[in-house]
Amino acid sequence: MAIERTDATLWSIQYLRAAAAVGVIVFHQMQMRHRIFGLGEHGVDLFFVISGFIMVALTDARPTRPRTFLLDRIARIVPPYWIATLCAFLVAAVDPYFYHGSTDPGLLAKSLFFVPARNAFGEIEPTLFLGWTLNYEMFFYAVFALTLFLPRGRLVVLCTLFGALVAIGRPMHPTGAATTIYTDPLLLEFAAGAILGRVFGAGAAVPASLRQVLAALAVALVLTLLAFWSGRLLFGAVAVVLVAGGLLLERGGAMPRLPWLKLLGDASFAIYLFQQFAFVLVGKSLALTGRLLHHAVPHLLIEALNIVAAIALGLLVLRLLERPLTKTVKEALRRLSGEPVGLRAAA
Repeated sequence: MAIERTDATLWSIQYLRAAAAVGVIVFHQMQMRHRIFGLGEHGVDLFFVISGFIMVALTDARPTRPRTFLLDRIARIVPPYWIATLCAFLVAAVDPYFYHGSTDPGLLAKSLFFVPARNAFGEIEPTLFLGWTLNYEMFFYAVFALTLFLPRGRLVVLCTLFGALVAIGRPMHPTGAATTIYTDPLLLEFAAGAILGRVFGAGAAVPASLRQVLAALAVALVLTLLAFWSGRLLFGAVAVVLVAGGLLLERGGAMPRLPWLKLLGDASFAIYLFQQFAFVLVGKSLALTGRLLHHAVPHLLIEALNIVAAIALGLLVLRLLERPLTKTVKEALRRLSGEPVGLRAAA
């Protein structure tokens, strides 16, 4: 989910990242009001497809060593995720009613190192429950890094491996946390995004072509057919259409440049990770105004405040924490490794 920002080259991707993050927040706040808000949950599917697209597009544009790739992913993901996870652990220790909070040190250790595990509720979720998506992301990054050793055919190897894992896992019905995640059909969304990355590339100046349209439709069709086997892949197909459609519009010169929406895309990782803390802050703030006033505030208004607060907190985290911390960690890793740490899109 934490992907390299593409600056001014891929505005459509930034817009979709913003939509995915806000969609997840709206789902968490409004899902009980109407089932239409349940669609926000599938912002995660969009994140997975985007992640596959970006990783292939960027590494195709500039050959990347596996070590450089992994260091870059560590610098981008680990610092904000560790901070959010440790905050969740501390908040749960102070407030036992913190949503799905856990004070289990064993789960905390596994969470910090992206080891899938079940929590006290029997769910495969880390200490920060939102981090379940990062267990998928880190597995994808680990496999993708291994494919970078190959001189050619890495996309075929990646797609074949994920397809094989899903095919093996489906009839087995695994119960272990790791085996459940590492054979989940959701892995196919990364593969689908990776194919788009190869077909479209990272440059926004490349003209759109019929080949790109047909390839995107073919990938979406395959996921749609597989949805009869695993229903959630239908939303992966929709994500493929959205990503491809955005890229085609951008390359056709029909994508407006909206700095505020791009900024939300930049902050999407922070918005996603820290949203629960924004919800807690709103709840505590309303409680401090007095029980009478708290009960007088309509639930719809509280939900709206939570959504706004989550976005605002994410923007603050991006500016005050994520950007400077990522820069510092990248510089430290560069000094330790003796090589550049970073992925960049081709102009």
